[in-house]
Amino acid sequence: MLKKLHIQNIALIDELDIEFGNGLNVLTGETGAGKSIIVGSFNFILGGKFDRNLIRTGSDFARVDAVFNVKSEAQRQEITNISGVSAGDEVIMSRTLKINGSGECRINGAITSAQILRDAASVLISIHGQTDTEILLKPKTHANFLDTYGGKTLIDIRDKYLKAVQQLREISSKLNTFGGTDTERKRMLDMYEFQIKEIENAKLKPEEEQQLLERRTQMQNFEKLTAAYRRAISAFHEGGIETGFKELSAAISQIETIDPKNANTIAERIRAAKIEVDDIVGELRSQHSGLEFNESELKEVTERLEEYKNLKRKYGATVQDILKFLEKTRANYESLTMGEFAMKKINEEIIAQKKIVETTASELVGARHHAADDMTPKLVTHLRDLGMPHAQFEITDIGVDNVTFLFSANQGVAPKPLYSIISGGEMSRFALALKVVLSGKSDGITLVFDEIDSGVSGIMGHKIAEKMLAISKHNQIICVTHLAQIASQGHHHFHIAKNEANGTTKTSMRKLEGTEAKIEIERMLGGADFVKKVSGAFPPEPPPTYAR
Repeated sequence: MLKKLHIQNIALIDELDIEFGNGLNVLTGETGAGKSIIVGSFNFILGGKFDRNLIRTGSDFARVDAVFNVKSEAQRQEITNISGVSAGDEVIMSRTLKINGSGECRINGAITSAQILRDAASVLISIHGQTDTEILLKPKTHANFLDTYGGKTLIDIRDKYLKAVQQLREISSKLNTFGGTDTERKRMLDMYEFQIKEIENAKLKPEEEQQLLERRTQMQNFEKLTAAYRRAISAFHEGGIETGFKELSAAISQIETIDPKNANTIAERIRAAKIEVDDIVGELRSQHSGLEFNESELKEVTERLEEYKNLKRKYGATVQDILKFLEKTRANYESLTMGEFAMKKINEEIIAQKKIVETTASELVGARHHAADDMTPKLVTHLRDLGMPHAQFEITDIGVDNVTFLFSANQGVAPKPLYSIISGGEMSRFALALKVVLSGKSDGITLVFDEIDSGVSGIMGHKIAEKMLAISKHNQIICVTHLAQIASQGHHHFHIAKNEANGTTKTSMRKLEGTEAKIEIERMLGGADFVKKVSGAFPPEPPPTYAR
C-alpha cells in the first residue's frame, strides 16, 4: 500500500506530505482547490508525461516521492525483476523534473529510467479516472481485463501462447538465410553468382590500382616529361656544370702543388661530387631513354582503372573492401547451395511449432471462455446493484487476439459493444463494477479513483460507496470524490483547500478527524447548519465537541 506521498513545487503546491492509511482514503474539497494536482502527482510518480509549465512559479524543479509498504513477496520479486533494484518491505520511488527539461527517476535510491519507474510503479498502484472509462470503450483492451480476472493461471497461458508465437516468428525468419521461397532462393543464387564472377574475373590486386594511376599520369604527360629530362641532361653540358668541374679540378691541382695540406681534402670532395653528378646524369639518361608512349597502352590502362572504379562503386570503397565482399558473397552462395537440407529441417521445425501455437491458442481461448463464464454473472450482479436492474453483459468474440464486451442497460434491448450503446453515467458505474470484480484478483495494489462517481448522486452514491468499501477489503483505495455518500464511508478523510496569503496562492491538504470530517460532509451536502456554523470558513471555530 501507499504509505507516504511527498509533493514539492507542483502547480499550487509548495511542499506537501501526506500519510495514507489502509482501506478507503477519501479526498474532498471545493472545485478548483487542487484535487487534480494530487492526481497529477500520482501520474507523475507513475512515470507519465508531465508539462514543465506545472512546475510551481519561481521554482526550478518539481519532485514527488512515494513510499510503499510491500508485503507481497510476488510484488517484491516483480519490482526487482523489472528494475534490477532489490525490493524489500519498503520501496521508495522518486521522480524529479527540472525547468530545463532534464529529470531523474529513482527506485530505492538507484537511478532508473521513466519507463522502468512506470513499469515498477504499476505493480503497486493504478489510477482509474475518466480516461479509464475511455479505455474500456476500446475492444482491444477487453482481453486484458478478462485475463486479469482469470488471474495468474490465465496470464501464464497467455504468456506461453505469446512466447510460442514469437518462437514461430524466429524459426520462420531463418528461412530468409536460405532465400525464403524457392523463387527467391534462385533469384539470390543468380545474383550471388553474377557478383562472384564479376569480381573474380577482374583479378584485382591491392597494389595494381596505384601503379596504373602512376603509369597513366606518365603517359598523359609524356611530352612534358621528355622535355624536362632533356633540359636536366643538357644542363650538365650546356649549363657549364661539366666545364666548371674541369676548371675547378685544374685550379685545385695548382693549389695542391703549393698548399697540399689544405687542397687534398677539397680535391677529394670535388672528385666525390663529380662522381655523384656523373651518376645522376647517367640515371637521367637511362630514365629518358626508357620513356615511351603507346596509345594502345594508355587505352588499356584507362579501361583497367575504369574497371576498378566500377567495382568500387558496387562493392566497396577500397580493393580490400571489395575482396571482403567477395568472401562474404561466396559464403552466402555456398550456404544457399548447401541449404536444401537445412531448409527442410527448418520447415519441419515450423510445422512442429505451428502445432504448439495452435495447442496453446486453444488452451488460451478455453481459459478465457472459462473466465468469461465465471466473470459475467458477477459483473451483472454488481451492475444491477448500481441501479441498472435490467443490465445485461456478455463477453463474445473470444479469441487469441480479441475479446468483445457487450452491454445493455435497458430491458428489451439486446447487448451491443460498449462503445456503441453505453452513456457517460452508465460508463462510470460499469467501470466501478468491473473494478469490484477485478479487485479480488489484484490484492495488495493501491487503486486511485479520480472522481469515478462523476454524473451520479443520491441513492447511487450510496451504492458506489458500498462498492468502494468492498474493494477496500482487498486493496487500499484513494478516492477523489464530490459525493458526501462516499466521503462519509471513508476510513481516512483528507481535505484539499486553496489558500491565498502574502500575494501567493497555495494548495494544502490535511487529514480530518471526528468533528472536522463531519462538518466537511455537511458542507458537501450543503446543509443549512453548516452555513450557520462556519459562515464560509473551514474548519469552524471553535469546533463542536460531539464525536463523528
